[in-house]
Amino acid sequence: MNIIKVFIISIIAVFIVCGNINAAPDTPNVAPDISNSYLNDILLSEPMGVSEAMFEFGKMFQEARAKSGDAVPDYATAMYWYKKAAENGYAPAQIGLANIYYSGGLNVAKDYKNAVFWFQKAAQKGNVFAQLQLAEMNKTGRGMPRNFKKSFYWYKRAAEQGNSEGEFNVGLMYEKGIGTFKSYRDAAFWYAHAAGKGHMDAKFNLGHLYENGLGVEKDFKEAFNLYRQAADGGNIRAEYEVGKIYKDGLNGIAVDDVEAARYLTRAASRGNATAKTELNFMYVEGRIIPAKDESTNVIDDKIMEMIIERNQNISFIPFKEAAEGGDVRAQYELALIYQNGTNTAPQNNEKAFIWFLKAAKNGSVPAQFQLGHIYQKAAEVNEKNSKQYYRQALMWYKKAGEQGDIRAQYNLGNLYRSGTTAFDANTKEAIFWYRKASLGQGEIAALSQLELNALFAIQDEMKEFDFQNTSGAKPAPKAEPKPAPKKVDVVKQKADKGDAQAQYEMGLRYYNPSAKNNSSKNFKNAVYWYQKSADQNNDKAKLALGIMYYRGNGFAENPKRAFLLFLEAADLGNNEARERIYNIYLKGDSKIGIEKNLGEAQKWKD
Repeated sequence: MNIIKVFIISIIAVFIVCGNINAAPDTPNVAPDISNSYLNDILLSEPMGVSEAMFEFGKMFQEARAKSGDAVPDYATAMYWYKKAAENGYAPAQIGLANIYYSGGLNVAKDYKNAVFWFQKAAQKGNVFAQLQLAEMNKTGRGMPRNFKKSFYWYKRAAEQGNSEGEFNVGLMYEKGIGTFKSYRDAAFWYAHAAGKGHMDAKFNLGHLYENGLGVEKDFKEAFNLYRQAADGGNIRAEYEVGKIYKDGLNGIAVDDVEAARYLTRAASRGNATAKTELNFMYVEGRIIPAKDESTNVIDDKIMEMIIERNQNISFIPFKEAAEGGDVRAQYELALIYQNGTNTAPQNNEKAFIWFLKAAKNGSVPAQFQLGHIYQKAAEVNEKNSKQYYRQALMWYKKAGEQGDIRAQYNLGNLYRSGTTAFDANTKEAIFWYRKASLGQGEIAALSQLELNALFAIQDEMKEFDFQNTSGAKPAPKAEPKPAPKKVDVVKQKADKGDAQAQYEMGLRYYNPSAKNNSSKNFKNAVYWYQKSADQNNDKAKLALGIMYYRGNGFAENPKRAFLLFLEAADLGNNEARERIYNIYLKGDSKIGIEKNLGEAQKWKD
């Protein structure tokens, strides 16, 4: 045994003897005997430092190799040596300890705070794995308060060492403006680095930037090229996107039913409900039925088998699988199939109602109209429950009407004009809804205008008729009332001066007039005030804007933008925003592009 190895063994012996004086609670009280030949062999087999030897000792105790013929692991002693090596600054031991605390192992309970402590030690020395773990734990709030700025810091440390996962996440945080300022240009820079290393999510996100001209020059050809690379690399969102582009023939890409079916099938087979819906549309349109001439329109065997099975299997019901997977469009289409009946799905009003209700609750405007119509018809033939049914009809018509459904607006006008068993006639409400419907196009808009004209004519006649004087004499002119002094609008004054809470209340005033005062509903004004308040980081205003983006109130529907606002509001401590994010991950949301993820949902529930 050479002098260096003898010295190392001696040093370790000192650690063993002295270390037990102040041993940690979770380490053994008695240090193991290193005279065992198995332990000595570690040091004698090859040159090794003290810390590395300690780590190797720990592994041998964990793997039951520390004693000849002893097949029982000694986790407590393993942890003793791991801790000694980690405290001595040995990065692999620090990572190993952190992982044990993070996941719970070696009879040690999960302890995120201890995991953070040891990941931090290794990360500060430049260990990329530890840096990524710290970034993730800061992002999710495990072992520490959620801190997106620190998350960004650690992702960037990893990215600067060329790690593709770090590069991707830095790009993502720049794109979303989370943990740092929003910069599409910087996002594109980091996505490109990660994409160059084969990171498929980075390729997909970079494609999105090229498609929309965000941070880079708009280039759909390059976007499609990146989408296809990501799809061929197994990115499920890219598989759907490429399939949809081929299905609809977008931006110079020719319609190709074979390629559309190929990519959509890949995404659908992995649970993408929206891809299943697109495949069902192709099926009902007769676009994926194989041609008689097998030399043309060739489809790979897997897709061909699927198509043939659908054509031969009369139990196949289009949209059913996607609807059960939570896709809103599929739920609505399936409801229509049951409502009208087909060869494979005979008419079933009960099932139609169930799927209309599911789709309506998930935000489908056409389904909300259909539910209103179903309840109205039920109220007209069922006198006993007519009040209840009319209330339901009114509720669903309003949901659809507020989102621009012209049929619902017209029907609301009719109901308010005549009144029902559930509520009296209300000319003001009738005019409100007829006016909304009249702004649309087509026959219903024209009918609404006629109804408006008739109501205005009746109102004019009533104004001219004196119900108190039937003698024919002209009534004496009434004295003009003195104008009441104007009330000072304190909230508006504060809002004009930049008060964020007052600006939020002004937005609420226009978004939901009944909540604050009698201001008319005006989404444009609501957006104006909510945005001013959100610019000052008012969490309630960010949440409100997110809801408007999600529903398409005041501007085009943009669920992805809505989700970002929910994240920002949650980051500011808004519990309702956290609850919405929790439900999105709990159920999945195809409008946003987020699949069901119970693990991610739980992070927002804690």
